[in-house]
Amino acid sequence: MTQDPVLSLKELSYVYKEESELKIRLDSLILYAGSSVALIGLSGSGKSTLLECLGLIRPGFAASSYSFAGFNLLSSSLKKRTLVRSALMGIMPQQGALIPFLRIKDDFKITLKLAFYARAKLNIKDTFTHQQAMEQAILLANKLGIGNLLERYPESLSQGQRQRASFVKALIHRPRLLLIDEPTAALDPVHAKELFEIMLDECAKRKLCALAVTHDLALARELKLKICAYDSSLSHDGLNVFKEELS
Repeated sequence: MTQDPVLSLKELSYVYKEESELKIRLDSLILYAGSSVALIGLSGSGKSTLLECLGLIRPGFAASSYSFAGFNLLSSSLKKRTLVRSALMGIMPQQGALIPFLRIKDDFKITLKLAFYARAKLNIKDTFTHQQAMEQAILLANKLGIGNLLERYPESLSQGQRQRASFVKALIHRPRLLLIDEPTAALDPVHAKELFEIMLDECAKRKLCALAVTHDLALARELKLKICAYDSSLSHDGLNVFKEELS
């Protein structure tokens, strides 16, 4: 039996009104459970903006179709999109993922509460409890070497430790999709590869799909990620186009 995609998108576009009408476009994207895709492009080409559109963080984008986890997002209200994001998406931005005035563990708990609330509003049946989710998060934190730091505030953690905590937070509510923005930008090559491999392994184990913005094409190919990249042959003044590479 053919597997249905978790995410299916066609002709997403976004126009920067404040930047001389610069437009970015993603022709299509299909993600299946357990699959991981690297979004590659030049600095300033619009990679992070595309990620924010896909993650329903940045309003004002257009698309001919966008379905995710059984929801038609184009026909959904802003409120429903927000619920879908909280319930079914995990987002790991470059910075600001952790709430500065909360201990890491309390930040995790808030994320879980919001996710459970959103799932109830969307009539999604829970297959796990709050306690089970926290226990799994602590196990992952221990695996990442930050299990002893969960009572700390973000400012007392190193950049690498904050990234690991952000990753645990993004997975704590068992999302269907993980969106990661430059997860290894602040790390040296050895630790960058190590963290990326752990992320991909956890996504595969949990059968969730992942889209990671990165500038490191060589690492993405080494890790055998599917590539969605800036296409210079289709781009021109005022338009940046991203396209999936054929397998």
